[in-house]
Amino acid sequence: MTSPSSAKPPPETFSVSTGLPSLARNLAILAVGEALTRAVTFVAWVRLARILGPSPTGTVEACFAVLMILTLLVEAGVSVIAQRECARDPSVIPTTLSRAVSTQLTLALACYLLLVLIVWILPLGTTPRRLLLSIGLVLFSIPFTLNWLFQSQGRMLWRAVPQTLRYSVFLLLTVAFVHGPEDIGAVSWAEVAGASGAAVLSVWVWRKRSRPRLGVIPFHVDRTLLRTGTPVVLSHLMSIVLIFVPPIVLAAVVASEDAAFFSVPMRIVAVLLAATDVYLLNLFPTMSRAADQPVEKLRPLLWRSFHVSFWPALLFAAALLPGGQWLMGLVYGPEYQTERCLTILRILGFLVPLYVLRCHFQNALYVLGRQREALRASLVAGVALLLAIVPLSRGFGSVGAAWTSLAAATLAMVVHGAFLAPLLRKSR
Repeated sequence: MTSPSSAKPPPETFSVSTGLPSLARNLAILAVGEALTRAVTFVAWVRLARILGPSPTGTVEACFAVLMILTLLVEAGVSVIAQRECARDPSVIPTTLSRAVSTQLTLALACYLLLVLIVWILPLGTTPRRLLLSIGLVLFSIPFTLNWLFQSQGRMLWRAVPQTLRYSVFLLLTVAFVHGPEDIGAVSWAEVAGASGAAVLSVWVWRKRSRPRLGVIPFHVDRTLLRTGTPVVLSHLMSIVLIFVPPIVLAAVVASEDAAFFSVPMRIVAVLLAATDVYLLNLFPTMSRAADQPVEKLRPLLWRSFHVSFWPALLFAAALLPGGQWLMGLVYGPEYQTERCLTILRILGFLVPLYVLRCHFQNALYVLGRQREALRASLVAGVALLLAIVPLSRGFGSVGAAWTSLAAATLAMVVHGAFLAPLLRKSR
């Protein structure tokens, strides 16, 4: 990377677009890219669920859930903090880029070694062992997928394209090589190939379009960045716990089939969660800049945003009550059109409006520099879910896990809002 001593702001590539027209343009680009990505991902996982059947699908879902948790640990909140710094002051991009990539690369190595240790210690079957060890290689692509950097500068096209490439490669490779339960091992290698392609494209685009280039990256942890980001990553554990802990618990204490019956409806709900993320990701730089002004500027922004995103989310959840059976049959077929899957889908649908509110509250805390409050709010709900999910899963299977997730999401939304409310009432 370039020397940290660069004092000049980088060239035009770092210019930040502001104003409503650029916000609308960026939102449109990000929405189209995210829609393509989620559509491709959804098609890939629907096909896998139909071809593999419930039990192998549950095994794969549980292994991918482990990957998502480790991905969060590699991210370590670094991307959020680095994005905030670069959005506010583009002149710090060279040093922030170096600090972020080297920190995440070191964490990726540590997390993969942890995964190897877990696989070695736990009495896992041959298939889960191979899936986990191969899919864990995805962790080394995370530091070089520079989504946060492109987003901080309003370059939403190059935030969207690598992700679309990643899951397009995943879909193509699973179509080519996965034709039944005996091909389950190819699923993890398809994910590794897709993630690697996204990382290579991100680095190539940055090198072609920008002056500060990636050079030799040392294994080094920037303690300041990590300390600042740790509350962020721990607060993000709430989302991970809600979506990815239940399949792991169900596969471990009930059956891999139950993990599939939870994950299959969750994939439908995740489409709306992803749509929410598109909006919030595009809104975050604007919120960051608004937070540098009196709080009276942030309040109306949040209020308008609630109206735009909350009511469609609530409408989706309500529509699943009468329409869930038709939707499940259309997407996954009769094998998953059971009363248990339908009940889980209707429960999990209400995660979407709760997620909209909680993420608005959480992002507002981030831009106001209150990561620790966001951390406390997420830990309260996360700990509650972790304490309840094992006994409820043992007693009620995947339906119990779904109710636990909904209760924890409600608690998380309420506590985040309680921490934010007094801050919005203050004059700054």
